[in-house]
Amino acid sequence: MNTQRVYLFCIAHFAHWLSTEACGSDKIGEAIAARFMLEHVPACDCSDPVRRVKHELRAAIALLFVVLREEGIGTKDPAPDTAAAQELAYFDRHMRDVWGLAESPRRRRGLVIREFLQFHFGSQPIITSNISTTSVRRFVLKDRGLAPSTISIIGSAVSCYPRYRSMSGDQRTKRVRPIS
Repeated sequence: MNTQRVYLFCIAHFAHWLSTEACGSDKIGEAIAARFMLEHVPACDCSDPVRRVKHELRAAIALLFVVLREEGIGTKDPAPDTAAAQELAYFDRHMRDVWGLAESPRRRRGLVIREFLQFHFGSQPIITSNISTTSVRRFVLKDRGLAPSTISIIGSAVSCYPRYRSMSGDQRTKRVRPIS
């Protein structure tokens, strides 16, 4: 099967999932793609001819975002000078330089943390002392009907953020235990 056909099947799969989630074009962006990859793909039972190969899906969706952004469709990523974008950049460098994580796990964790920060703080300043076990639990378990393995992945990603903040000298960060 040629690459164009593979990518077409990948985009069709993503589009079908978006329609089942009632996701409008104004919501399409990295956070929704992360949900698709973390929540739907591992438990996917969509009928053929869908593609479930993660590297194919990521590549196809990335190209879709290029086209959509050229047309002014979808969410904008946070500007690189926003507090959230800077926080995510520092977190990514820490995962790479201190924890030695490869690009793929860093990207997955970064997408989860981006969604968590947006969910928890919105456009407000990021004050890590306001992160509680309850807020983490609400984010991880929010009416998604997720498989236990997916909940574990999201919980693990979220639990590493306070650890990073603590290692970065944030003494007020509360210890947040992973949800199992």
